[in-house]
Amino acid sequence: MALLPWGSPPANLRVTTKGDLLTFSTTPVRLAVGSNDQVLIADSSTASGIKWGSAALLSFTTIAVSGQSDVVADSATDTLTLAGSTGLTITTNATTDTITFTNSGVTSAIAGTGISVSSATGAVTYTNTGVTSIVAGSGITINQATGAVTITNAGLSSPLSTKGDLWTWTTTNARLAVGTDGQLLSSDSTASTGLKWIASPANSGWTDDGGTVRLTTAADAAVIGADTGVAGFKLDVKGLIRVGTGPDASTSRSTIVFNVGGWSDPAVNADANGDKIIFYSQPTYKVAWGMNSSAHFWFQTNTAYLWYTGSTPDLIARLDTTGLGLGGTPGAKLDVRGDVIINEDGSATADVRIEGDTDINNFFSDASADMIGIGTNAPANKFSVVGNIGLGNTAAGTSATRTLVGANGTAPSTSPTDAFQLYAADIAAGNSAPHFRTENGTIIKLHNPGTITVTNGTTDATYDANATSLDELADIIYTILGYLNTINIVTRA
Repeated sequence: MALLPWGSPPANLRVTTKGDLLTFSTTPVRLAVGSNDQVLIADSSTASGIKWGSAALLSFTTIAVSGQSDVVADSATDTLTLAGSTGLTITTNATTDTITFTNSGVTSAIAGTGISVSSATGAVTYTNTGVTSIVAGSGITINQATGAVTITNAGLSSPLSTKGDLWTWTTTNARLAVGTDGQLLSSDSTASTGLKWIASPANSGWTDDGGTVRLTTAADAAVIGADTGVAGFKLDVKGLIRVGTGPDASTSRSTIVFNVGGWSDPAVNADANGDKIIFYSQPTYKVAWGMNSSAHFWFQTNTAYLWYTGSTPDLIARLDTTGLGLGGTPGAKLDVRGDVIINEDGSATADVRIEGDTDINNFFSDASADMIGIGTNAPANKFSVVGNIGLGNTAAGTSATRTLVGANGTAPSTSPTDAFQLYAADIAAGNSAPHFRTENGTIIKLHNPGTITVTNGTTDATYDANATSLDELADIIYTILGYLNTINIVTRA
């Protein structure tokens, strides 16, 4: 039976059908229920000010059962599952959109006080055998006739007065005024009636264009995994993102997991693509990141990490098990193909040190002194060497320290301006000696000639070793000068 607040209204205004709502136009009117999954939407263009329509809302929010945990929808696509139990079978019909609950275990019904039970095929009838009267309360009149009880409103008045009003409750009967066009009715425990009108998806949030779901306005933002997002971000994700069918990611950190099954190159080099950031997957190069049409780099996770730039693209660096290659594939722990600049900013504290096996200062660049040290970290000259120096690849002799070792080379054939040249060459086989080439091309050789045999000059027929005359002394000097001439130390006229 139906409780009618205005006495006995016309039949067309009675709430007689499942889902009917009683609302107000210029007079109280009945609003028939909408189609499945539709929601109630405020619309001043309709007679009642409200209508049933589609909106991207949750299929359900919370289903509460006394004494049980609440069932809460996690998303708009969450599914409520009904489960049968002992004695209860649930069947569905997709064509008629119905759910049927069938008793599959109860075989008898037991009467209680004032109730009698009779069973027939497929049905159980409960008959009142004890209740003989119904007592009316405040504002209610009761008319008993044979086989029927009619309860009539005798004092309750409707709070509805305006098109689209809804009759609801606070601590007493209350009127909820209709919202503005396009708004939706939403539950809100902070409101006095527990209900409020909110903006519809047509004005903010998400818009479904059929094939595309998008943010409705430029001011809208999407937040996933939290109630509120950080201002300024169009997409704020608190948690993991999974693309495709890649492996599961650890829930302990923020991660993007990509499908590594198949791939297609997103053409990160194409100038027409403009500024962008692109992620894509493929079996060898797991991820690519394009920073615009002229700069991007790739990561290869199975054998090496690679960085590329330019529209060619050009390999900038490669890191693999061999080492780090700058400008090419590394052939050592550090392999640089191209120019190297150290301390471009000119910092006085940016020293450079290369350590050997036992010499910690195998090479030292003292930035504050602008000097280079070999074997020392405190060079006193522009280039200071603490140890032996070799011209060529010949080791110094036993016990040698701070010794210059020159190996035989090819003598220079020309002379630079305002300079001399030092090189090593044999005086004779097995007798290497330093040679100086002066600017005018003169070769000066430094070596020990051994014993000098003095012979006559051109004046005496016989040389006397004990002679003391000036002629014999001239013969000796002439012989020595002749030898020095042969070794290019002096020139004899």
